[in-house]
Amino acid sequence: MKRIFILVLALGVVISCRKEDQDAYDGPSLVDLAGPFSVIEPLASSQQEIDFAADGDIIFTAELSKNTDWIISITGSESGAVRTLTGSDRIIDASNAAWNGGANAFPAFALEEVYVEMTFPNEVDAPVFQETITITGYKVDDGYLLTSFEDGLGSNWTIFNQTTVAGAITCGNGQSAKGDCHYSWSGTVGWDWAIGSVMVKPDQGTFGLPSNANSLYFNLAFRALENVGPTNSFI
Repeated sequence: MKRIFILVLALGVVISCRKEDQDAYDGPSLVDLAGPFSVIEPLASSQQEIDFAADGDIIFTAELSKNTDWIISITGSESGAVRTLTGSDRIIDASNAAWNGGANAFPAFALEEVYVEMTFPNEVDAPVFQETITITGYKVDDGYLLTSFEDGLGSNWTIFNQTTVAGAITCGNGQSAKGDCHYSWSGTVGWDWAIGSVMVKPDQGTFGLPSNANSLYFNLAFRALENVGPTNSFI
């Protein structure tokens, strides 16, 4: 009889600890952790055409039956640029699936169609969602643009190239980090450390940059297509 009494008492303690509010949990739901997988709302994008300069971010949304790993891959049809968004949340929205037009690495996206694909690597026989989005305007980078080389040489620039080096603004060959044009050098120099230089000066006045060096940073894209010589290329 004593064993029966203890068992009933323990059961009473367990039952008494249940919360009256069935929607209130301490910790994640067991369904979210180990329940069956299904897609409640399929992948959707906030826009089919996006001008990042005018429209801001594009937002991807979806709803799943539980928390599980997901991958949204965005690939440029012409540039080959790639941006990957990942997460494990059940709800996909602006908090975890916003794209500002940037790429994972070089090259950047062009004004082009991009292919979007959403997969679930840990779910067997999970669906794959695909759609196409058209980029009509580039994203705007923070800061003050000194040059993108799109408008040719400035009237006050100073250019130097070694005699064995060809250096010039090149457009339309698909090698630009962003846009259509970039400055490129080609050639080798065996007697000096410099193959060439471009001094970008304002046509008049100053660029209006902050005078405090602690708040001044320069950002640029540099790509060495081929490194030759004893110390290779650097910038």
